[in-house]
Amino acid sequence: MVFTNINRKDFNNSGLPEVFEENLVICKDEMRPSTDAGEFQQRIWDLSAYQFGKTLTRSQIDRIRWHIFPDLRITAKQLSLLELETAATEEESPQLQIPDILRIMDLQQEQLARSLGDGHRVIHGVAGSGKTMILAYRCQHLAQVGNKPILVLCFNVSLAAKLRQTIQDKNKVSRIKVRHFHGWCMDLLRKYDIPRPDPREYQGEAYIEELVQRVITGVDAQLIPAGTYGAVMLDEGHDFKPEWLKLIAQMVNPETNSLLILYDDAQNLYGGERTKKFSFKSVGIQAQGRTTIFKLNYRNTEQVLGVAYEFAAYVMTPTTGDDDQVVLLEPASAGRQGAIPDLIKLPTFQHEVDYLADRVQQLHERDIPWNEIAIIYFLRAAF
Repeated sequence: MVFTNINRKDFNNSGLPEVFEENLVICKDEMRPSTDAGEFQQRIWDLSAYQFGKTLTRSQIDRIRWHIFPDLRITAKQLSLLELETAATEEESPQLQIPDILRIMDLQQEQLARSLGDGHRVIHGVAGSGKTMILAYRCQHLAQVGNKPILVLCFNVSLAAKLRQTIQDKNKVSRIKVRHFHGWCMDLLRKYDIPRPDPREYQGEAYIEELVQRVITGVDAQLIPAGTYGAVMLDEGHDFKPEWLKLIAQMVNPETNSLLILYDDAQNLYGGERTKKFSFKSVGIQAQGRTTIFKLNYRNTEQVLGVAYEFAAYVMTPTTGDDDQVVLLEPASAGRQGAIPDLIKLPTFQHEVDYLADRVQQLHERDIPWNEIAIIYFLRAAF
């Protein structure tokens, strides 16, 4: 027990020693800067009646945390967001199972998940660092403590479906709305009876741009009310154009002012290059001083990450800037080990086809399902 407002003298003169053993208590005057460091360290050690005999390993510490804090366990659904192998959890069986390899938030993730408060916040993390898992945890927390609708947006339709299943099934709260951005724009136009673009007049990218512009115009004209959501969370923020981010920032209720944006500019698949002048502040996102960086990649083994980065390094040169700017991070391995990828060079395309056909057949004969085998190839688009 730590008494932050009781001195040792007051503790001894009270009836507290009848309840607490003196060596299991730290008092206010024993935590002052003038306290002898060695003596204070001994008091910390005395708080534990258990002697482990040696320094605990990281895996042993994680195992202890796994037992003490069930809410930090990464469930099978959350694992699928990280694309890690399935781990046994208590949700999968009536009897608690303890997996050989524990999946639990690391200390930085745990601290962030527990300490996220109101205000605009940005999480900048490399691929596979657990950003989406933090978003799901945040949704769970807000669903329990608030009563205003919560909006979760992302760019990709498939990810929106995955998030919807993971978040809404867990909380069973209908006020959590999970949508891909353009589907949400369509919802707003329909809800507030604003005409959608005519497909005969607008096609392809022009239709998408006009769809979003009509929502922006509707908000500016107050035909679509702003500030209607108690919290807005945005995944895949790297794929959003500045004007989209500005629109989204206006949808947060000013009383809660709860906006969370997750992004990794290395995964900017759709948004194109950003202007060097771009900053979150320029689009109404006040996140300066409230940006968290995740550099550890949990998704890939150290071997896969190393090979992938060798290929991508020429377009993934890390950049620097303050926490209000979009920068590019170099990923670091979380230490997962695996086989070294094979790099095989063959003389012709036909040789590649024949080799792949034989390799796929071999894998299938080793009981690997067809739908767990991927062949990825590059097709140069003709313009």
